[in-house]
Amino acid sequence: MRVSLIILMCLILLGACSGAKDIKDTLVPQDLAKMDTIKSAIEKLTPDERELAFGYIMRQTVGEKGGPGIPKGRTIGKAITEQQKFKDDAAIERAKQQEPKASEATSP
Repeated sequence: MRVSLIILMCLILLGACSGAKDIKDTLVPQDLAKMDTIKSAIEKLTPDERELAFGYIMRQTVGEKGGPGIPKGRTIGKAITEQQKFKDDAAIERAKQQEPKASEATSP
């Protein structure tokens, strides 16, 4: 009886632990009308992560020419990673475009 109770408690504990999933594994809906379904997950992100997630969603859906849309199976974590890469690439591109202007300004 005691062993059965211990096993049962272990199973309950294991089930409770495995049920907790990372909020970044939450799928981003492809339909803008369903974005409220991820509201609680978005609220648990850090302010920087939240900004990146919103930036990704905006760029993919409303951006230039309507955006390409959100790919099926895209998670919040992947959206954050992709938006950070997009921002980093844009900063590098801006820096490259500024290089010729800076060297022209210093030329005699």
